[in-house]
Amino acid sequence: VSLFSQVADCDCIDTDMNYAMTEAVSALYDLGHRHIVFLGEALTRSKAVCFQNAIKAKKDCFATVLESSLRFEQAGADCICRLIDSGAPFTAVICAYDNIAIGAMKQLQKAGYRIPADVSVVGINNIGTSSFTETSLTTIDITPDDICSILWGLMENKLSNKHFRVRQNIVVKPRLILRESIGNAKEISDTRK
Repeated sequence: VSLFSQVADCDCIDTDMNYAMTEAVSALYDLGHRHIVFLGEALTRSKAVCFQNAIKAKKDCFATVLESSLRFEQAGADCICRLIDSGAPFTAVICAYDNIAIGAMKQLQKAGYRIPADVSVVGINNIGTSSFTETSLTTIDITPDDICSILWGLMENKLSNKHFRVRQNIVVKPRLILRESIGNAKEISDTRK
């Protein structure tokens, strides 16, 4: 639910994060992943809830949610360190945004994990560098171009017609962009080099 959709006097354009998480979890599930971890930080709790909802739809899937007090790449590295130290089983991680995923990938590699041979990684946002990481990052594109185009159309309608007073709540479906950072799940006992 968007904060803006609760305001009666303005238009709202949202990204359907439930759909995005369902797509990401399903892609990993289809590759055999059953122990999937969500990595986030304090500002990404709504994405963690969407992740948990997507996992509930998979009967034999186990979820862990880790939140860091740090931000960006440091949050990803911090979460991975704590995940490894906990001894919890995992074969894939979904990160609240690409910067967290980049930090997580670097820390996983530092700890001896291979991506995607040992652990699959998914990010969110499709930032410019996500396709240029050492192992290109699978990510959820939240379609900012589509959102801007819709917004521009709304503004044009309102500026060209003073009687156009319709308030709209528009939901845009993101796209999962498959790249090199996801692969078939390995046995849990064999995830570390």
